[in-house]
Amino acid sequence: SIFSPSLWPYESEGPCKTANCSGRFYSVVRVHLSAEDFNEIARDRDIGVSAPTFLLEWNPFIATDVFGNLIVGSTTPLQAASYVADESAGVVVSFSIDMNQGLLTLSFSEPVLASTVNT
Repeated sequence: SIFSPSLWPYESEGPCKTANCSGRFYSVVRVHLSAEDFNEIARDRDIGVSAPTFLLEWNPFIATDVFGNLIVGSTTPLQAASYVADESAGVVVSFSIDMNQGLLTLSFSEPVLASTVNT
C-alpha cells in the first residue's frame, strides 16, 4: 500500500509535542496514521500483525536535517523496532437503511470480516 505521510499529523519527542513545531529539530517524530491508512493496513492480513510484518522504506524527500540536507533514502526495508497490536474493538459509526430494497448498510470504525456479521 502507498500512504500519504505529508497528510499525517505528527508530534515530536521534545518540548514541542504538536504539529506547531515549525523551525524546531528533533531526532524522533511520531506520525499519526489517518483512519484511511490505518484501515488499509488492517485490511491486509499479511501485514500489521507483528513487528516483522511492518517494514518501512522511504525516499530522501521524507525530511531534511538541520543543515537542509535530505535524509538518505532507504536501500533496504527497515523492520519496526517495536509493535503494539490493535486490541481495541471496532464500533458501528453509522448506518443507513433502504426500505424499498430491504437493505441495511453498516459502517464500522475499522475493517471487519464480513462473514462474521450476524444478521
